[in-house]
Amino acid sequence: LVIVNRKYFPVDWRRCAETLLKALAAAAVMYFAVILAGRFFEGNTFIERLFGVLVPVMTGGAVYFISAYLLRVPGIRDFVSVFLKKVNK
Repeated sequence: LVIVNRKYFPVDWRRCAETLLKALAAAAVMYFAVILAGRFFEGNTFIERLFGVLVPVMTGGAVYFISAYLLRVPGIRDFVSVFLKKVNK
């Protein structure tokens, strides 16, 4: 980013820092959701272990997406608009 800032165009460092902080906040919320979901699915059989992996992963993805959307992370808003355009066709 420093090379791009000097050579090609100026980088808006304030906006980059703001996006980074929002993404870190969404990741922290996701972390706690994954830990909480993982505690409910512990076991020894294959199905219990499968759910022990799949449920926290899906929960984490959903919680990250929702929290990033609510925090207005720019990339998530763009993703939602592109997804809705594809779905509405």
